[in-house]
Amino acid sequence: MYRPALLRGASACALILASLATAKAQVSLPQIVVGAAQGTPATPPLDRANETVVTQKEIVEEKPPETDTAKLLEHQPGVSVQTGGGVSGIPAIRGLADDRLKIVVGGVQATSSCANHMNTPLSYTDPNTIGRVEVVTAVSSVSKGGDSIGGSILVTPKSPVFATPVIAPGVVGPGGAPVSPILAASPYPPVPYLPLPAPGTLRFGPNNEVLATGTVSAFFRGNNNGVGVSANINMANDHWSLLYNGSWQRATNYHAGGNGDKVLSTNFMSENHAVTLGYQNEGHLFTFRGAYQNIPYQGYPNQRMDMTRNRSYSLDALYKGAFEWGTLEARAYWHQVFHKMGFLEDRFWLNHPMIALGRDFGYSVKAEIPYSDQDLFRIGNEFHGYRLQDYWPSDPTGFTQGFATPPGSLSRPFANVNINGGQRNRFGT
Repeated sequence: MYRPALLRGASACALILASLATAKAQVSLPQIVVGAAQGTPATPPLDRANETVVTQKEIVEEKPPETDTAKLLEHQPGVSVQTGGGVSGIPAIRGLADDRLKIVVGGVQATSSCANHMNTPLSYTDPNTIGRVEVVTAVSSVSKGGDSIGGSILVTPKSPVFATPVIAPGVVGPGGAPVSPILAASPYPPVPYLPLPAPGTLRFGPNNEVLATGTVSAFFRGNNNGVGVSANINMANDHWSLLYNGSWQRATNYHAGGNGDKVLSTNFMSENHAVTLGYQNEGHLFTFRGAYQNIPYQGYPNQRMDMTRNRSYSLDALYKGAFEWGTLEARAYWHQVFHKMGFLEDRFWLNHPMIALGRDFGYSVKAEIPYSDQDLFRIGNEFHGYRLQDYWPSDPTGFTQGFATPPGSLSRPFANVNINGGQRNRFGT
């Protein structure tokens, strides 16, 4: 019993001595104040890892070698392009393409009416008309429109440019700095202004209040004798703006490398025209855009048939406004296309068309309401309608030839209706 008691006493003494030593070793530290600044105003979230933006600078760098809008995206992570005709590549995001993606061009959600997806939505615009492209390489959020399982491609056309208000000839507004038509706290980027003077601009009018800007470009390619020209012209004052974008391009069949043979059905011709009228005043912007496209022919070397006509029209009206309670954006659009497949002369001597008539229309309304310095509410509603008529017209010429017609010529006396008044309606909130 004596030994355990001795051990307990020694342990107690050791603990007391250790506590005293620790107390002597303590050093008083200065007071540390931890704080945080007040939260910054609510701003749109930064692009996530699955969202990339092709800027105007990147588009300008890619324009010389590219005539196909889809080709502008093939360097983006997760995006590949399936080559079709000269201006109708099909983008794929992580292997998903066509209707699995949501593609919006200038607010217009165009549907590929062709059964072979020859007239892809990106083929309805030219690289010359694009301001920026946003690519979402994942399931799209509600704010991006949703309605896809593969991702979204959102194309924003070039915006109209407004002139800086002029007080007197050669004098700009107060401080020389333009005032944005959309409030600085708004998540919308400000509508671009051009200061006075600016290189490459023209001023005219009684007080130099009218601004004119423009660019013209052209190209030639030797392999397929490709030629093209594009232009954009903008005339504006401080409230009104009129923008025109146009392009035309043509190419013949190209040749294989070295002294290779000609590759048939690689020729194409395309023209695009778009006019945008804009009005802005005290934080409110209205734009009305009309576009027209005509593709007389476009060869598809890897498909059974070619495009022998594609003509489309589109209208788009947009309103953006900044209020004390937040911002509001409303849009309405309409798009119609006449598409015809057939055989070009260098492929097959007997042509039998397949025709598709498609029409897209809809609207969207979105509001963003700051609740606090760090909280932001988004609410909106949209509708997209689609109508399709797809048929193979009758061919009386082939019918009168009877059995003299070559086998497989697809001749018949009556129209073959594939889709009769097809409809698709979608609401989203």
